[in-house]
Amino acid sequence: MKEVVAAVVLASGFMSAAHANDNFDLRCTLDSGDVLTLSHVSDTAYIEFLGPDDDPDEGGSVIKLDAPGGGVQLYLDRTAEGRESFVLRGTDSDIEGAVAVAYERHEGKQSAYFSQMNSLGKETGHYACKPETIKASNVLLSAGLVGLNVPASGTQGTSSAAPAQPASSPVKVNIGERLFQYSTVRTPYRTVNITGVAEGLVINRVTVNRNQCSESIANPKKPISLPFGKTVTYDYNIEYRRCDVVEVVINTNQGEWVLKP
Repeated sequence: MKEVVAAVVLASGFMSAAHANDNFDLRCTLDSGDVLTLSHVSDTAYIEFLGPDDDPDEGGSVIKLDAPGGGVQLYLDRTAEGRESFVLRGTDSDIEGAVAVAYERHEGKQSAYFSQMNSLGKETGHYACKPETIKASNVLLSAGLVGLNVPASGTQGTSSAAPAQPASSPVKVNIGERLFQYSTVRTPYRTVNITGVAEGLVINRVTVNRNQCSESIANPKKPISLPFGKTVTYDYNIEYRRCDVVEVVINTNQGEWVLKP
């Protein structure tokens, strides 16, 4: 395995293993030279990396994600322009943050990539697939990982004793814009920057324009702690869909707040 991808994998506490499954859902060669394979068996999803110097019989390094335990989130989308996409977002106790595998098809062209995010949802590693090497399951874009037991969102239990809501909002919101560039690809984002102004704050969920904006896959999908004076940024892709932020609903452990920037 090449050094750059090995650093991403091993730094996150992933384990070495043989090939997860020859009946793969997605396979490609990354721009680093490593072969990425996404597969699943029963209630487990696997993301495997096999380097040019690795023995195929022994396998490379594998990220193992438990679906029933909440370690897998799947997203399927089809735009009015006919662009189809699949995204797997994975978390685990051994992963500091999250990882993602994405596959897209539009006008007969395919693209795919692997990325890693830190605990604040910011992308720290991005590896694109070489288009001519991409092979995907016929049902990946229509049905995702068939048979994988992924629990519905919002099913996690919450305490019945809710704390009293403070008189003023525990957060401040600032709207901005940034341009993310990877190689020759430039992607514009609208940014929603949330700053904590209270102690012990936990951000459970952020909803922008009643979910009418294209949310980045790197945005936190689980509750995160936001210390006083610290800022977390949520990104919304504006390359294909306009997003003029007029309403931000922030659900926290100190109540839910509707802010109109």
